[in-house]
Amino acid sequence: MKKTNYDVSIISPVYNAEEYIEAMMDSIIKQTHDFNKIELLMVNDGSPDNSKEKILEYSKKYPNIILIDKPNGGVSSARNAGIKKATGKYIMLVDPDDYLGPKSVHSLYEFMEANKELDVSTYKMINVWPSGKKTDHFRMKLFDKGTAIYDLTEYPFNTQTCVNVFFRNRFEKNILYDEDMSYAEDEKYNTELLLETEKLGFVKEAIYYYRRHGNGQASKDLLNPLFSLEGVLDYYEKNFAKSLELHGYVSKYIQCLFLNAIRWRIFSDQLFPYHLEGKEYDKVIDRINNLIKQLDVKTLIENPFVNKYYKFYLLDIMGIKPKIKLENNHFIITDNDLVLEEANRIALMVSRFRINDYNLNIIGNIRSIILNFEKPSLILKKRYNDGRKEEEIIDIKDSINSSYNSKMRITDSYAFDLNIDLRNISELKFIVKIKDYTYNCNYEFEPTAPFFKKFRMKSYKTDKLDIKFNNYGFEFKKKSIFNNVIFNLIRFGVIVIKSPKALFYRMARKKYKNDRVWLYCDRRGIIDNGYYQFKHDIKIKDGIKRYYIYDDSLEKMKEYFTDEEIQNNLVLKNSKEDIIMHLAAEYLFTSFCSYDECYPYKVRDSKLYNDLTNFKVIYLQHGILYAHLPKMYSKEVCNIYNIIISSEFEKENLMNNYGYNAEDLIMTGMPRFGEEEKTVKKQNRILYAPSWRVYLIQDPPVNGERELREKQFLSSKYYQEINKLINNKELNEELKKNEAHLDIKLHPIFKGYIPYLKTDLSNIHVVEGNVNEKEYSLFITDFSSYQFDFARMNTPMIYFLPDEIEFKAGLHSYRELDLKLEDAFGDIAKTSDELKDLIIKSVKSGFKQPKKYSDRCNNFFVKEKDPQGKIYEIYKAGK
Repeated sequence: MKKTNYDVSIISPVYNAEEYIEAMMDSIIKQTHDFNKIELLMVNDGSPDNSKEKILEYSKKYPNIILIDKPNGGVSSARNAGIKKATGKYIMLVDPDDYLGPKSVHSLYEFMEANKELDVSTYKMINVWPSGKKTDHFRMKLFDKGTAIYDLTEYPFNTQTCVNVFFRNRFEKNILYDEDMSYAEDEKYNTELLLETEKLGFVKEAIYYYRRHGNGQASKDLLNPLFSLEGVLDYYEKNFAKSLELHGYVSKYIQCLFLNAIRWRIFSDQLFPYHLEGKEYDKVIDRINNLIKQLDVKTLIENPFVNKYYKFYLLDIMGIKPKIKLENNHFIITDNDLVLEEANRIALMVSRFRINDYNLNIIGNIRSIILNFEKPSLILKKRYNDGRKEEEIIDIKDSINSSYNSKMRITDSYAFDLNIDLRNISELKFIVKIKDYTYNCNYEFEPTAPFFKKFRMKSYKTDKLDIKFNNYGFEFKKKSIFNNVIFNLIRFGVIVIKSPKALFYRMARKKYKNDRVWLYCDRRGIIDNGYYQFKHDIKIKDGIKRYYIYDDSLEKMKEYFTDEEIQNNLVLKNSKEDIIMHLAAEYLFTSFCSYDECYPYKVRDSKLYNDLTNFKVIYLQHGILYAHLPKMYSKEVCNIYNIIISSEFEKENLMNNYGYNAEDLIMTGMPRFGEEEKTVKKQNRILYAPSWRVYLIQDPPVNGERELREKQFLSSKYYQEINKLINNKELNEELKKNEAHLDIKLHPIFKGYIPYLKTDLSNIHVVEGNVNEKEYSLFITDFSSYQFDFARMNTPMIYFLPDEIEFKAGLHSYRELDLKLEDAFGDIAKTSDELKDLIIKSVKSGFKQPKKYSDRCNNFFVKEKDPQGKIYEIYKAGK
């Protein structure tokens, strides 16, 4: 081994880290280990910011802080440059936006010096979140012996996939990072260090502080099968083969590394190559299944990081056929005497528990591993006030929660939707029957249900009933001062302790106890169906108090509302008045139905109010739902009372794919469809309005804003094909000949990218702001529900899909459509050249609508002339 004056070389790969780099270097300088014995190698990987200058300032003061300057080559390339230059006895890696606890270097050095047989040690990792909150990395709890050597044959779940490692410098024999990998490069490097000895040191006194930035969307996108699956499969196939070569079997540690990757991919539905078809798809699936089938059943079942539903999903792929033993209130599932699952109850999740007068609507689902093997019956046991008992078999159907804690279906779960008249009922209890055996239920509650086990909030009152939940079901009594006194005092106490303001809001609502209150809303920056229904209803003098919830500047509202409406009928979203109104409201008419749109308080605060929130959500929609989004819009997950629909397609789709009943759907057409149709002469103008893409902008937004991702946007086929189109001279010439113009309008979420769309062509324009849809003779889009507004006008349409592969791969918020474009309202183009030809064809025809598309447009929508009036008539009687 080469002689060195340094005990430790610390390598930091630097790219655009000027905000954090000083804190990182200071944490090294302040180590309790003699800083003169530490070599700090700062590898500037072509940073365009001031990182290099800051490193130079420190290196002038400290000769053992050494700048290595190189062209940009990626993090692995930068680390390799540092490893090749390192002269310390040991090497450790610290990213420039992270930092070390003061005792880290010394405690790691002393531990490795005392344990010569070790090649590598790890140490405590603490997450530092943007809020400043610090939490232990979830794997830290597995190092239950504290500072010690861990044999990975006995501790296979202690997988080392992060950068917090400390290892011996072997100089010319050092392992280097794989510079071709864009995925799991840290994991691969650490695995190569550990593979032969399978021994890992852990030093709890050392701390690596790991800053967690935002949602890491760019990194997540790179993990999509479109970009990473081939490399991932190749990596794990080689890992399995190497382990077989060394040990004669695939080690438990290597299996657990693979399970880490599988777990995340099942959770995010990133396991399968949806962008492939036919034999190519089948070939990749065979490779995935071959790796899964090499897993050891015991290693899988004992893995603490893989939930049991994932485990049984993988067991099924492995071809395991377990033995089932059923008894009343007990079942056991085994494989070769290994217990795979054992339980006494079936989980029953209540997502909605709402009482109006004496009518109870309860929606929920049952789930259990046993349901993967045996289909259940759900039985409702009723006890009447006169002592009679009755059992009813409940209709159940496939539940959206069959994708439990995942974005893909992994288990069998069953949903129910019940309406019960409570006038003569004293108790309700659910049981599950499997074959001849019965099982009690273990009740769970969504935050919007009025019961909370955690806070012992198991009772509440309505105007007519006292309701109490016990461990087996629900009790109902006529309202009384004395009924459930203790339980209600507990609820009152929790509310007072958690939020005195909540108590004030609850009391303030009583001033509306004799009033009917209707609320209306849209979304920040959007005027839609909530507004149009409000403007219709506010003219009616029927004694109903109406308020529009706005989420924008009051100045902007002056464009849409009268002074009187602004003074008397507008309420600022999330204000105290908004909360009070929601507690008093009868209906909420909204064009958006997410929790944030429907409620003025956070989910965590819903327990303070949901025994009182009894308003019915009338979902007016903001466009016709045709993207496949059951996780967002199914009846099980949305607190929707009615959906306003405009077509038979919606009715069939919402009933078949989203779990709604016919009575949940109101066929009137959206309120904006009832606006007075002004005759507008069609112009020789074409509108191209593409939708936005999740993978090209930060999503979800941070503090209400989405950060642009210029590099991804400019390199995308989405942008490149649009750019080709708007600079196509042949298209421009044809437009000029026919005195036609093409307008390009980006989705509002993409407004920050407008400056990147530049053209000097005379008849092609990038437009901002509102447009008059009625003027256009041809409409071009992709997956936008905007298409239905043009279909109503029977405007010729073209669909342009330049990034269809990315869409199918799941890089957008959905990858399937309930209404296939092949069955929709226009031809499909996949390149800018194909689109150019279709545009020219339409222009030359005088924008003539092909008969098959004209017929589809004419037959799609309900013929309702006054949807606003129809909606009002339905609800004025308190439906």
